[in-house]
Amino acid sequence: MKSNHSLSRRGFLGVSAAALAAPYFVPSTVLGKPGRTGANEKVLLGLIGLGGRCRDLYPNAVRPLDAAKVVAVSDSFQPRIDDFLAGVAKDDNLKG
Repeated sequence: MKSNHSLSRRGFLGVSAAALAAPYFVPSTVLGKPGRTGANEKVLLGLIGLGGRCRDLYPNAVRPLDAAKVVAVSDSFQPRIDDFLAGVAKDDNLKG
């Protein structure tokens, strides 16, 4: 199938100039400065179900990652949430 879109030399230069100038207009919080995490480099996690599997994975696989942050926890059994926040995640400043 033949495309009807043709890009002129002038159009190509305009698109190229815009692409090259974009980093100068995008805030550094989005791209990330050296030594600072960019907006797309941090993964925000919500944990659903705080049973035995989560209690094993959280301290061994999730907590050590600098690029991940748990922002929410959920379970249908409130005492399990309380136990998780008081035990496994007590040093991580999570709220239930």
